Amino acid sequence: MLESFSGTILLVSHDRYLVDRLASQIWELRQGKLNVYRGTYRDFMLQRAATVYEAVSRPAILLQKPLFRVDGREARKRAQSLALLEERIHEQEMAVRRLSSEIQRAGQTKAFERMNQLSARWR
Repeated sequence: MLESFSGTILLVSHDRYLVDRLASQIWELRQGKLNVYRGTYRDFMLQRAATVYEAVSRPAILLQKPLFRVDGREARKRAQSLALLEERIHEQEMAVRRLSSEIQRAGQTKAFERMNQLSARWR
C-alpha cells in the first residue's frame, strides 16, 4: 500500500527491507552533518562502502601518523564482504517476512496447527 502512495513519507526505521523497498533518498546524520543519498538503501550502503574504500586508498601522507594502513586489495575485499553481508541480511529479512505472512494467513483461516508449525520454524 505504501509503495503506491504518491506523496512524501518521512520514515525512520531499522528495517532494512522496508527502507530499501520504499526509500528514494536516505538521510544520514554523521558527525553532526546531514548527508543525503539518492536511491535505495542498498545504493546507500554501496556508496558508503565506496567512500570507505576511497578513504583507505588515499595516500597515508594525509595523516601525520596513520592509525592503520589498508592496501587497495584489502579495501576491495572489505567492500565486497560488506556487500555480501548486506545481501545475506536482506535474504534473511525476506525469509522472516515470508514466514510472518504465512503465519498471518494461517491465523486468518484459523489453521492453528499450521500456525504452531510455522512458529516452531521461527525459533
